[in-house]
This record gives sequence, C-alpha cells and structure tokens, in this order.
Amino acid sequence: GFGRQKGQTEIYRGAEYTTNMLPKVKLEIATTDDMTSKVIETIQQTASTEAIGDGKIFVIDLASATRIRTGESGDMAL
Repeated sequence: GFGRQKGQTEIYRGAEYTTNMLPKVKLEIATTDDMTSKVIETIQQTASTEAIGDGKIFVIDLASATRIRTGESGDMAL
C-alpha cells in the first residue's frame, strides 16, 4: 500500500517519474503475553520518525504455534 503519502516524484536518467507506491516493511512477531508490551514499546522507540507513514501496530491473539522440527507447541514453540 501507500498510506497517506500518495507516492513521490523521482528523476531517473533525466526523466521525471511519479510513483504512487512507497516501499514498506511488514513485521510479524509472535511473542508470549508477558512480552507483548515490551515488544510494542521497542518497536515504537526504534521505528518512529514522528512523520506520517510510521505505521501501525496490531496485536492479534495467536491460537497456537508448533515448531515443525521438534513438535514443541505453545510458548515453548516461540
């Protein structure tokens, strides 16, 4: 997506181009309940530029997790 920034204008080989898609990063982090607040705080402190487009953090319950190699599940798989 491009959020509210609506792209940018760049010059490539003397020609001006307007792009309406900006590069984005998506993080997906699975953590234990007791670490959720610390993870959110860390992301906010390191990712914030205080400009439009810094992003959002969504917290979603994870029904289960299983480590394929060992078969561990739950918090042990994280």
